[in-house]
Amino acid sequence: GLAELRQVNLGVALPTTFGGIGITASSFGYSALRESRLSISYGRSLANNLRIGGEIIGLNTGIEGYDSRFNATFALGLQIDLLPELSVGFRAYSPIRIETVEDEFLPQLFTLGFSYQPNKKLLLLAEVQQDRDVTTRVNAGLEYLMTEQFNLRFGISTGPAEMSFGFGYKVNELIHIQVAARYHETLGVTPGVGLVYEGK
Repeated sequence: GLAELRQVNLGVALPTTFGGIGITASSFGYSALRESRLSISYGRSLANNLRIGGEIIGLNTGIEGYDSRFNATFALGLQIDLLPELSVGFRAYSPIRIETVEDEFLPQLFTLGFSYQPNKKLLLLAEVQQDRDVTTRVNAGLEYLMTEQFNLRFGISTGPAEMSFGFGYKVNELIHIQVAARYHETLGVTPGVGLVYEGK
């Protein structure tokens, strides 16, 4: 409920003959402190069970009364299907240490994730995330498809402890609505809403 913590995201994914291209833009904060992010990503399948991707990211921080600061970094990832119902993925965000100002650096995140779908209605997810300068964080979640149009989601995280919950509603073949909320032990409840348009 704090305007100072508002975040807005916009993303577009486009299929091509040689893979998929994504463009995302986000803005976090308010007039006195605003963090903006723009990225271009590319991913493709190398085999039926192996996928790779990469992303180039531009980050800008603006503080009222000071010059804005721009930094660029990149991320790499891969995903492999160990079984038809089990996938594992790895992502390295900003693997090269980048100093933003003296003695301050961009986060270096290394993430190992798992996806397990025992049946068409249930999806289980888990990941371990390591930042070079922060303790290990574990995220876990599940998605349950109640009907063809409606699903429920629940998640937990450590370091700091958080819980999240939400649902997705498929209006039609083109439009999906996503609603979620996250509970943080200090910040309380943070709501979120998303709209997805899937062109044909």
